[in-house]
Amino acid sequence: MNAVLAATHALLASLDRLSYPERMRRLAQWARTAPDRTEVCADLRAQSPYARQLALAAAMAARDTAGITAAMGDPQPSIRGAALTAALRAGLPTGDHVDRPAAERRRVYRVLRRRHTPEVADALIGAVRAEFGDEEAAALLPACHADTVRALLPDLEHALNLERLVRWHPGPLLDRVRARLAATPPERRGRIWGDAAGAVLRCDPAQALDLLERYAPEDRLPGPLRGYGILAACDATRVVRLLIAPGRAAWLARTALPPTLLRRLATLPTGELAVLAVRLRERSRALAALLDAVAPARRGQLYDLALADVDTATLVPAVELMEVL
Repeated sequence: MNAVLAATHALLASLDRLSYPERMRRLAQWARTAPDRTEVCADLRAQSPYARQLALAAAMAARDTAGITAAMGDPQPSIRGAALTAALRAGLPTGDHVDRPAAERRRVYRVLRRRHTPEVADALIGAVRAEFGDEEAAALLPACHADTVRALLPDLEHALNLERLVRWHPGPLLDRVRARLAATPPERRGRIWGDAAGAVLRCDPAQALDLLERYAPEDRLPGPLRGYGILAACDATRVVRLLIAPGRAAWLARTALPPTLLRRLATLPTGELAVLAVRLRERSRALAALLDAVAPARRGQLYDLALADVDTATLVPAVELMEVL
């Protein structure tokens, strides 16, 4: 047995008796210190998938770019995919993207979106769109430079989950949504909000409120109501005004406001909160939820303001109201 084979056998034997976490720690320690790591890893790459996986893990631990690059050509998809991810994270060339299987292409887009490497994404997106169409180009778009996003978003938004743009490109996203809403008649804006509301609510709260105040549907508020809790933390007064708009009265009457949103609104002075309480008073459970969100010492005053113009002489509050008052 030659020296390389003996060293490989010794390494495998030392790892076999360990649990997976201990094995990986031991392998990483070995990879950073072993003088014969290159030779042993080359030997491992000529063996079973398990051995080749160890070779890749050792290359990653030692930041061995040659070892990572070699693993990108492995016949085992899982090893090849892990090597591809490691290469992208290390900024290494990954070869011809067009020739990769769909699963590996999706992995590339996912890694580039997470790491935000716009130079790589910008270089790829033209070929990706030409070869694989708008859906794959849209999956890659969030990883691109802002200028590229602005240029391609009008063509790719139909295939894009807009929430993917929030992390790196909220500015281009809001600009595009604003332009679309401004150019569309009010009766046709519902589809735009259906596509974009979730993303808008995760952007800068002040800008999101601006869009909602100017372009939101008159009969409802778009998007998931839990997203309005973040807006309320920024400006609860503006959120209350959105909720109590006259055209939204029927929508509000059948809508349960999330507890997080109510807690954020409850920071308002009682007088400002009373307008919302008036809107909710016909639904005892909704009013009780609002009362429950404010401090106990304020609940009686808020309840009185909610019913200020109601004859309460013979009114018996609902059980749920009595429980919070």
